[in-house]
Amino acid sequence: MPQQPDILILMTDQHNPYCLGCAGDALIWTPNIDALAAEGGFFNHAYTVCPVCMPARCSAVSGLYPHNHGFWMNFTEPPFPVERITFFRDLRAAGYRTAHVGKSHWFTPSFGQHYRAFDAYYEAIGLDHWVEIPGPYMTPFHPSAYSDHLRERGMLDEYIRSMANDMAQGQHEAVYTSVAPPEDHNDGMVGREAIAFIEGCAADEPFVLHASFPGPHTPLDAPGAYADMYNPADIILPANVPEGEYDAARKRRANYYGKISHIDHWVGRIVEAIRKRGTWENTLVVFFADHGDYMGAHGRYGKCGFEDESARVPLILRWPGHVPAGARVDALADILDVYPTLVGAAGGSVSPHRFGQNLLPAATCRVDQVHDAVFSEIGTKAPAYMVRTPRYKWFTSGPSHRAFLYDMENDPKETENLAALLEHKATVSAIRDQLRTFLMDTQVNFASTYRQLFRRVGVDPKAPGMADRLYAAMRSYHGMDA
Repeated sequence: MPQQPDILILMTDQHNPYCLGCAGDALIWTPNIDALAAEGGFFNHAYTVCPVCMPARCSAVSGLYPHNHGFWMNFTEPPFPVERITFFRDLRAAGYRTAHVGKSHWFTPSFGQHYRAFDAYYEAIGLDHWVEIPGPYMTPFHPSAYSDHLRERGMLDEYIRSMANDMAQGQHEAVYTSVAPPEDHNDGMVGREAIAFIEGCAADEPFVLHASFPGPHTPLDAPGAYADMYNPADIILPANVPEGEYDAARKRRANYYGKISHIDHWVGRIVEAIRKRGTWENTLVVFFADHGDYMGAHGRYGKCGFEDESARVPLILRWPGHVPAGARVDALADILDVYPTLVGAAGGSVSPHRFGQNLLPAATCRVDQVHDAVFSEIGTKAPAYMVRTPRYKWFTSGPSHRAFLYDMENDPKETENLAALLEHKATVSAIRDQLRTFLMDTQVNFASTYRQLFRRVGVDPKAPGMADRLYAAMRSYHGMDA
């Protein structure tokens, strides 16, 4: 039997899908992430199931959509139920040592509550090793291993002050150099802790490492030389950035690019640690994000919308000998698919009542599609939905449920809304039917394994002498066997 692969999950937060060299950006410096794509497959049409952090992340580790688990927005309480996070337990059952390092956002501690208070939670979801490293905005509110590190370095007070100043200005308004140098930045600590875990693993024990970087999510606080790595004047903006946003978008993107290049540096160092372990040629790597960031496209910043800059994610699968090097995969995918893909590669079984599809048949070019369409949803009082088919994207927005339809083949920057045009009435109707079918087919149905009473007893209702067989079975339940 072939040796099980080590599994490395590299996750970023709020990562615009176009902001990688392998995604076509000619300026940004991401050689280590680009190398993963060159050695594996890059999915051209991968989407989040919710364009906001917490519900997307909860979905990724549970295999459930927001309409299944009920977490539709950030800071939903109480913590995401332990019994729903089955991803790590499924991999542990397949023989893996499991680890999480970085930002999870499966729960939100109370203000002032240390993440160590959740040790029992991490253990219950199937983790053997964990180091929670929150993003910059949550660091001042929730003590953690990262704030402990800053305190030891004498930087905690200055760091908290910088976050207070940032929040007062607005998270996309403040653009600055982090008070923490690259090695001590939130993303730097994720890299260092990931390497420490790899170096501590036994050579003969396969591992799955979920290394989740808080960046490039705001604040725009690229550390050290990364803050000045890009000249705003060199930034080439996409066509869907309004002219009035040019100066702001270039300045913000320059820092955002610096944060991505900083993460790329740590990706390279993590890969080098696996090379030294000796298992790099048998390591399955997935690189993806929870959602994107508009970064000025459509005149917006942040997430929560369904345009590609917000709802699409970069997704790379690298597994030598299985995924062809340099593959460009046009099959639709979503972040729920990562779960069954990795558990399947590990030789494990996915827990029942989970959704998502194994992407390896598409990544290995055995099939053209694993989904007829992919779906995304978000909301508080008024849920909104997105449907992406191979050609079109349809979605609703706002309390009025205004509809949008884009021809993604001919209008990939989503500039002409076709939803109200008579010639597209049939397309809109067909897509709405797909949404209704999706919502019906993806209900968690605990009755799906229902068996008739006679079958549960083990008696064929059509067999001769059924009454005698039932009588014997019933007696046995009461200890009345002869």
